[in-house]
Amino acid sequence: MQKLFFPAVLILALLPGCTKKIDKDEPLRNPEFVRIYAEAALLKQDPDSLRARQRIDSLLLAHDMDSTKLAEEIAYLREKPQRWKKFYQQVVRILDTKRKEARKRRQAERDSSAAGKK
Repeated sequence: MQKLFFPAVLILALLPGCTKKIDKDEPLRNPEFVRIYAEAALLKQDPDSLRARQRIDSLLLAHDMDSTKLAEEIAYLREKPQRWKKFYQQVVRILDTKRKEARKRRQAERDSSAAGKK
């Protein structure tokens, strides 16, 4: 009986922290950062890592973002896992939209190329 008492007390002590309500509707502090991050993720796909780094630096500069501001945004997101989740969901949504747009452009190019050959 005593063997079960201490684990039960420990579980009961930890339970309130685990069941704390997470604010799923908490807005992101900087919605523009989502778009910047998504664009940087696309630029990072460049096989030339130096060119990718230069383009990402230019992107950050164009949005008045430096390493300090970047670190602040990441620190803010790290404070709560729910923020990261919401952030990444939005990034994935942007990347998915861009992927679909690129696919449509490629298909339109193929269609116009095929029509020109007829």
